[in-house]
Amino acid sequence: MSPLPIFSLKTPLLIGTCGLLLAAVVYADDLAEKTTSGSAKVSLGFSNGAGAETARSATAPKPTTVVVESVNRNSTLRLTGSLIADEKADVCTNVNGIVKEVAVDRGSLVETGALLTQLDPTDAQNALDEGTATAEELKLRLGLNDKETTYKPENQPEVQSAKAALDLAAVNHKRNVELVAEGAVAQSQVDQTKAEFDSATQRYKLALHQARQLHQSYQTALVRLASLRKAVADTRIVAPFSGWVVEKYVSRGERVSTMPVGSVGGARIAALVKVDPLRLSLTVPQQSVSQIKEGQTVKFQVDGFPGRDFSGTIRYIAPSVASDTRSMTVEAIVPNSERALRPGVFATAELQLTSQTAELYVPVSAVRRSEDVAHAFVVKDGVIREKIVSVGETQNDRVQVLTGLGVGDVLIRNAADVKDGEKI
Repeated sequence: MSPLPIFSLKTPLLIGTCGLLLAAVVYADDLAEKTTSGSAKVSLGFSNGAGAETARSATAPKPTTVVVESVNRNSTLRLTGSLIADEKADVCTNVNGIVKEVAVDRGSLVETGALLTQLDPTDAQNALDEGTATAEELKLRLGLNDKETTYKPENQPEVQSAKAALDLAAVNHKRNVELVAEGAVAQSQVDQTKAEFDSATQRYKLALHQARQLHQSYQTALVRLASLRKAVADTRIVAPFSGWVVEKYVSRGERVSTMPVGSVGGARIAALVKVDPLRLSLTVPQQSVSQIKEGQTVKFQVDGFPGRDFSGTIRYIAPSVASDTRSMTVEAIVPNSERALRPGVFATAELQLTSQTAELYVPVSAVRRSEDVAHAFVVKDGVIREKIVSVGETQNDRVQVLTGLGVGDVLIRNAADVKDGEKI
């Protein structure tokens, strides 16, 4: 009976031992499978020897690339300046007279040819009427009409009469010369007809001379007539250009003169400024002068219109740089049809400048920075190669590359996702 209890006591121990052995075998098989699979994955990620090229995992996304191109960098030059009138003038009188009417006041907006002041035209009109009568009288004496464009003194009645007398004297004298040769008349008759012929010749010449003098007097009368007409017209003092009246200097009833005391010109009637267009005068530092060209657009703002942009076109660039400030004056023409802007207003302007030399700019993400060193990755023959580059300023999402890259290089857009030697 004793063997049975002994078997009964060892049976649980034997069963437990077998279970442990079976678990160990299963764990060993699983570990071997994992080790084999893990070794295969590592071999795809790393090279077996130093310096060998590696390939990216088939499941990894292909990196995007950009081509390095040269660009002319744009920059903004901020300037200050003032708006000035395109034209300004003190309008003066050309004739003496008494102010009959003042048609404008300070602040009046006038168009070209608008009446500023009317002088009393009575004296000027009387002189014009007299001159017209004189010219008409001479015209009648000359026998002219409005259809004739040229004057021939031979057509003057006095000249024609003198010419007829001359022709008759010439015939008589010729006949007597022929008769005296035949002995039909005395020599005294020949001498008499010769004297008559000479006298007729002088009367004809005098008639021609007087006719020419009369015509010259008529021409002088016409010139004076034009001057008298202008004198009448000058009693109307008008605006020489469209603009604002900034000052008036005369009042109704005041006498004005073409040579007032202490003046080198006629009496001033009004001051006028042209406001459309205006000119924007800017001072540009000499280092930026070479980048400014006629025809460029300049944008500016003024305090009276916050948030509103105005623009003009460069029309004048000073031919020299000021030696004291090392700057140059530039003027832009500013349309002002709405007349919102006024001369004298202070302006802040922006002028877009374009660099004359080509520069390289790449996306910021294409450059990896490690302490003080910048790296970029280019693709050559399907392999990613790391390059050390030097960079300049950053503009928005692009950075300037000074050295290390060239135009046409194919660059990895996101440098953080790649490493040197990878194939793509």
